[in-house]
Amino acid sequence: MLLVFLIVFGLSFGITLEEGLKILEENNPELRAMRKALESYRGLEISAKAFPNPELRFESGFFSTTQDFKPAGRFIYILEISQKVPLWGLREKRLRVAKTEREVFLYDYTARRYELFSEFYRRFYETLYRKELLKVERENLKLSEEILEFVKNAYRIGERTELELLRARRNYEEARISVSLSENDYERSLKEIRALLGKKVDNVKGNLYTLPEVHVPDIKKSPRVVRYAIIQKLLKGRIELEKALSKPQPSIGILMEDSEEGYYGFRVSLFFEIPLLYRRQGEILRHMKLKEAVLYEMKNEELRLSTSVKNALTRMKTLRESIRLVESVLLPRAEKELSLALKSYRLNVISLLELTDVKRRYFELLRERARLYREFHIAFSELIRIGGVER
Repeated sequence: MLLVFLIVFGLSFGITLEEGLKILEENNPELRAMRKALESYRGLEISAKAFPNPELRFESGFFSTTQDFKPAGRFIYILEISQKVPLWGLREKRLRVAKTEREVFLYDYTARRYELFSEFYRRFYETLYRKELLKVERENLKLSEEILEFVKNAYRIGERTELELLRARRNYEEARISVSLSENDYERSLKEIRALLGKKVDNVKGNLYTLPEVHVPDIKKSPRVVRYAIIQKLLKGRIELEKALSKPQPSIGILMEDSEEGYYGFRVSLFFEIPLLYRRQGEILRHMKLKEAVLYEMKNEELRLSTSVKNALTRMKTLRESIRLVESVLLPRAEKELSLALKSYRLNVISLLELTDVKRRYFELLRERARLYREFHIAFSELIRIGGVER
């Protein structure tokens, strides 16, 4: 018996929302690629701190002259080692720029992570919605089958007409079709989750009819906004770096000379790159204008996210009121109407057509109830996209 249980249930894999978010963060190829790219910024920091390599120059030549009308000459050898000296805080400024570039990418990673969390949350509750619809359709099929059996028995003893029997069979077949379509929709939703997680998922575990606690995200702390502030910091650092590069860049060298006649020499040299013709004005101007542009982009992103948050909150407020109306008024009333209609039909007080109409309205209300909860979760997923999810 245990073996049968493991074969039937052990091969299936159902997930909760928390489990899915954890799997998404660990297994999603895009997030994994971005984490590797984030590690690559360590190389930029190492490069920024490094000293430039020294330069080695070697020369060899032959000098000739005449002395007492006789040819004479000697070989000479020159060896020079020079080293560029990064003054004006170049290494510190390069390191600061490299670290800020990594920080910008980190916020890009966080923003994309929130996007995928939001997408998974939306798909998860879409799948729960399809699962609930399947339950509703199966309940409708079960009730339609009970009504069909009752009509069959009543028809045999002459209490119901053949027309009612045909209508009951038609309602039953329509309910079977609805179940089949709902099963297909549920399976399609599961495939979308599988594609997002990169893992086999046969079921989702959760309650569609539980509303999440709403926390209004702070727009200014959203990674989509903070990244622009970090980009401004990055551009400021690049401007400071360009200003440092526009100053004279020195190099120190040591030169040694030797010849085959025993002559040798030792000198120290100092070189400067003199910024007479170009002092990196183009790069500085470009970064200054980009910094101004980023400020406007940040304001635009704040406005856009603020509008999205307000729209989502308004949408959730309206949906919450509609859900409260359905749960407290409409659904209990519809359940009571269906119960009375079933009793009345069995007593031959109302027709099958009237019963079918009451049953249809009841199950339409169940579908609408599920749809309202799904829409609420979709609106909530927009807040996750902006501010993340508390776990």
